[in-house]
Amino acid sequence: MDSEMSPGVLRAAPEVVLDSITTIIDDTAILHRLALEIPAGKVTVLMGPSGAGKTTLIKHIVGLLEPDGGTVLIGGQDIWESSPQEWRELRRSFGAMLGGSYLFTTSTFSSMTVLENLTYTLEALGVPAEQRHDRAMARLGELQLADVADRKPEALPAHATKRLALARALVTDAPLVVLDEIDVGLDREHSDAMVEIGRAHV
Repeated sequence: MDSEMSPGVLRAAPEVVLDSITTIIDDTAILHRLALEIPAGKVTVLMGPSGAGKTTLIKHIVGLLEPDGGTVLIGGQDIWESSPQEWRELRRSFGAMLGGSYLFTTSTFSSMTVLENLTYTLEALGVPAEQRHDRAMARLGELQLADVADRKPEALPAHATKRLALARALVTDAPLVVLDEIDVGLDREHSDAMVEIGRAHV
């Protein structure tokens, strides 16, 4: 697939730079002139109390919310100044698991089975059909979801839906992975394993 990649698609882990990010929601400054450099190829953890702006910051990085001021650079490319085509190509280069009030359902497709959620993601990236099933099942096996591969997300308990969202984020082996609230909504049995799997693939 590398030979067919468009120029905007990342081939290696990129540096992420946020410069003077300001975000105002309901007349409240959630972020104010925030500057952050996330080095390429490193695990970076954002910590802070609820409401500090962590999820808002992640929405800026993954292209879901444009900041009121400042720039977001991924691999030197300003994502909010990119054309729709440039952004689509760049977005193919990273995986994301979103948190927030929707309990990670925004990171899965409710109309697809657990397995289809992963194989569809691989198909969209041009992975050959003969590779999709094995790659998807490998990730599901890591996250103890192989035995529910034929079920829909709505039939799963909350902690399994969370693990499915992580599996979708990791299945492409993308050079950049953005994970929101990775340890929220899990039972004790799966919490440590989720964090370790996330770290291993970032």
